[in-house]
Amino acid sequence: MRTKSKSAPVGVITKVLTILELLDGAPHGLQLRDLAEKTGLNKSTVHRFASHLEAEAYLFRDHSGTYTLGPKLSQMGGGSSFQAT
Repeated sequence: MRTKSKSAPVGVITKVLTILELLDGAPHGLQLRDLAEKTGLNKSTVHRFASHLEAEAYLFRDHSGTYTLGPKLSQMGGGSSFQAT
C-alpha cells in the first residue's frame, strides 16, 4: 500500500513562484485581482497563497490591499552570494 506524500505538489510550488516573480517585477505591488488575472489562477487560489505568504512575511499587504514582496524575501536575497551566469 502506497502512502500519500505530505510534500506540496510541484504545481503548487510553480504557482507560488509565479506569484513571487510577478511581484518582483512590480515594484509598486499588485492587487489580488491583478495577480489572479496575470497568473491565470482563480482569485480564491491566489488569495489563499498570498495570505499564507503574508502571514510568513514573504509578502506585505498595505492598507489598500496591494501586495509587495515582504521583508523575509529581501533578507534572503540580500544575504546571497550566488550569482547567476
